[in-house]
Amino acid sequence: METKVVNFEAVKTGIANLFGDYMEGSTDKKMFCIFPSTHDNIDLIDLIIEKGSTHYKDFNYIDNSCSFEAISNIVSQYDNIIYFENSESTHSKELSKYLDKNPKDVFKFTRIFDWSFELFEQAFNAKRETIRRINESVIYKGWNSSVCSVKSNSGTDLEIALSQQYGWINSYGLTMGGHPSILPPSEAATYSDKINGILVGDGAINTNFKFDYDPRLGEYPIKIEFKDSQVVNFECPNYFIQSFLKQYFSIGNANRVGEVGFGTNVGLKYFVDFQSHLNERWPSLHLGLGAPNQGERIDWGSVYHLDIITNDTVIIFDNDIILQNNSYKVIEGNINLDGIPMGYADTL
Repeated sequence: METKVVNFEAVKTGIANLFGDYMEGSTDKKMFCIFPSTHDNIDLIDLIIEKGSTHYKDFNYIDNSCSFEAISNIVSQYDNIIYFENSESTHSKELSKYLDKNPKDVFKFTRIFDWSFELFEQAFNAKRETIRRINESVIYKGWNSSVCSVKSNSGTDLEIALSQQYGWINSYGLTMGGHPSILPPSEAATYSDKINGILVGDGAINTNFKFDYDPRLGEYPIKIEFKDSQVVNFECPNYFIQSFLKQYFSIGNANRVGEVGFGTNVGLKYFVDFQSHLNERWPSLHLGLGAPNQGERIDWGSVYHLDIITNDTVIIFDNDIILQNNSYKVIEGNINLDGIPMGYADTL
């Protein structure tokens, strides 16, 4: 499968958009960055330092082999602190304990996953306000609808019951709920225990565990049949993926849908060839199999989570088309989300 050539001018623009839009950087603020210690993409670090220094009064950095004590000692000196991550969180337990004791400091911290040139080439093309409006439109319409229908030319044909019994995730880079803000954006997600029909995953897969195989599915789509939100049949023309799915679905509750996800990052241009939240943010439907996103609202759980991501679907809430040709219908004017149970991050 073809690997895209990175556009370095787009990378520079993405870095500028991160600091200028998502981080609201300015020359009267101070920024501190923690980079991966693997020394991958040294040129990318140089670009971030170069661009970041133009947005902030003071711009400093360290690699993540440092102790958390080194970070906690400088929190008071900075307005923003970014952890650039590969796929796992650095100082996760230590930072959680620190924020429990210092809750006001949560607004300083951001975790940015998928450390790569592709992250900056794609993730920050759409403005945060654009993504916020899309998310709020999806959540408002979903909350006030009873059925979500999803169809695609590749064969997806799903009926998803929507219920106000379940909450929503509203991920667009906002810090809420005592946890750092999470990037890349963006996604709106909920849960349903009544999903029936066929899903054709022709975009990519993503996992919450190590997965070294090319996750893109364009050349070998996964076809899954669901009954009451459980997998009853599946097939994939790729032998490795088929074997992987057979093993995965044999794990307790891993064959149950734990998430109904709507990727909302309309600035993405292509699926990347490595395990990445970028693929999950693609503007279409994805279903998360395994670990659910509802906490105590449901009575089952799973350690593992596998996202099956579609490429191009038509999504209808009741009789209202909300997504077509990877473009969302956005509500004009004020959107009132009062009373909707809401989380603001889908990973920590």
